[in-house]
Order: sequence, then structure tokens, then C-alpha cells
Amino acid sequence: MREELFPHDKIMAVTFLPLIPRWVTPNAITIARFALTPLVVFLILIENYNIGIPLFVATAFTDVLDGSLARVRKKVTEWGTLYDPVADKLLIGASLAVLVVRYIHPIIAVIIIMMELIFLAGGYRKKCQGKISCPSWYGKFKMMFQTLGVTLILVAVAYDISILVLASTVSFLISITLGIINVIKYGVNITN
Repeated sequence: MREELFPHDKIMAVTFLPLIPRWVTPNAITIARFALTPLVVFLILIENYNIGIPLFVATAFTDVLDGSLARVRKKVTEWGTLYDPVADKLLIGASLAVLVVRYIHPIIAVIIIMMELIFLAGGYRKKCQGKISCPSWYGKFKMMFQTLGVTLILVAVAYDISILVLASTVSFLISITLGIINVIKYGVNITN
């Protein structure tokens, strides 16, 4: 399993990871993201942005947290490599389904959700072959732009800042481009 550190892992190792007790596992953080996702989506649906936006950002941050924690503390597990991307895609996919369909364009949401389902299927296929999918730089940046896009559209809607809708759209288009590059370079085996 991949234990090579990314540059952000080194930053996390000296900033946030020392705040995480040793008994907290990366998989527990992933499970927390699964549990928080329905609450985030509910808050977005009822347009409670005062709680929904910070909770979305915190929940999305757990993606960085669990991966860095696993690599830095050498606690990478097969379960984590399979379910961390699922938790990410549920959070982003559900948020896209609610926000992008309503405020940008359904086609963008459909493209991103379909792309993510293809990545999940590729990761599952690779697992069935006894291999572990490792994150790529393209996948990491794709997720970053998707998270940025959701955050921007949330702020745009909450505070009526229409220019952020355009910025969000650009962010989603960049994430689609990175996803396409990821598929061309690595195939559909890379899950994140």
C-alpha cells in the first residue's frame, strides 16, 4: 500500500495531525465523513448556510485529514483505500446534485457524478484484481477543485454574490478537465 508522503502530508504533520489523539484512526475519520454527509446535504437543502457552509468545509477537510493521518502515521489500510474515495464522492456528489443542478447547470453535475462513478468502478475492479488504487496528483487536484466549486457556490447562494457562481463553474470545469487527464494518464483505476 502506498505510504509515500505528499507535500501536504508534511504540512499536515506539523499543523493539524499533532492535535489528533493517537487513538483516533484514519478510518474513524472516514466514517465520520460518511456520517456527516447526510447532515451537510440536509442543511444545504433547507438553506441553512450559517451551519451548512462551515460543516461542509469541515467535512471536506476530513478527506485531507484522514489521508495524511494514514500516510504520516503509517496506518494505511485496505479498507481506507477503498472507502475513503467513496466517502469523498458521496459528499461531493450529493452536494453537486443539490447545488449545481439548481444554480449552475444539470449537465455539469451529471458529468462530474458520472466521472466519479467511473472512478469508483475502476477502483472496485482493481480491488477485485487484488490491487490497491493509489491517489494521483490529478485526482487530488480534481477533488480540491470540486470542493472549491461547492464552497464557492454555497457562498454565492448564501450571500448573493453572483460572480462566485461563475468562479464555481470554472472550478468545476477545471475538475472535469483534471478527471479526463487522470483517465487518459492512468485509466479508471485511480480512485481519487
